[in-house]
Amino acid sequence: MTLNQFKTVLKARKWVVLTTLAIALGAAVALSWLLPARWTATAAVLVDSKSPDPASGMLVPSQTLPGAMATQVEIIRSRKVALKVVEALRLDQSQAAQQQWRAETQGRGSLKVWLADRLVGRLDAAPARDSSVIRISYAGDDPQLAAAAANAFASAYSAANLELKDELARQSVPGPAERTQADGAAPRAPPGESLAAQTNIAVLSPAVEPIEPSFPKWPLNIALALGLGALLGVCIALVMEALDRRLRSEADVAGALGVPLLATLPHARFPRIVRRLLTHRPQGAA
Repeated sequence: MTLNQFKTVLKARKWVVLTTLAIALGAAVALSWLLPARWTATAAVLVDSKSPDPASGMLVPSQTLPGAMATQVEIIRSRKVALKVVEALRLDQSQAAQQQWRAETQGRGSLKVWLADRLVGRLDAAPARDSSVIRISYAGDDPQLAAAAANAFASAYSAANLELKDELARQSVPGPAERTQADGAAPRAPPGESLAAQTNIAVLSPAVEPIEPSFPKWPLNIALALGLGALLGVCIALVMEALDRRLRSEADVAGALGVPLLATLPHARFPRIVRRLLTHRPQGAA
């Protein structure tokens, strides 16, 4: 199919393309209007973490070691942190949450664990590129709840790091037999001088209530509807044209007959007054 034939098909099937485009656009607007809005709030935390280098044994920023920031992200997404958020926001005291938990689990399991898992499902934590900052984002049905949850996760993450630091410090305290060292042996590191003991957390920027919902995205949905609707409309027009072997241009006639086209007769469009004169019959004519 040549470009001229393609233009001819689009011109002949323009109403098919426009109708498909209008249906796609209407569906996108309807879905964007009916889908519940979701609000996303983001808090940024600064992670100052140091750990011993495997080669030199010196303390270096953990960000230079592979997997260090991923470990911090997993701590944020852990159930230990999520349970602290449930307690801080008192979500387990909500009558609506209790009724939904009973309806979905028939009262089995722990309400706090169920709420914690639901919170983690709407949580997104990712480190900023080439920095020590982790962005904690929470998507909720209410802008105020989204901001409160993001800030609660940042606070719970800091508290969980302190608890891990104390726990590792207690585990690293040497026993009576380990305190006796041979002469010339290297001195032991002070208790608690580990990766967790060297990790400090500070909230860089707390989350605030979002002004606009993050979902649905109206401009993106409309742009996708226009693009997909136009593409689908063109495809439908081409399929209809393939099923209808009507000759629309000189190229179609030459291709169908297999012989060169010698001449064409243009379609004459007479003005209305000329048509009236040509079709007018004098009075008394048979």
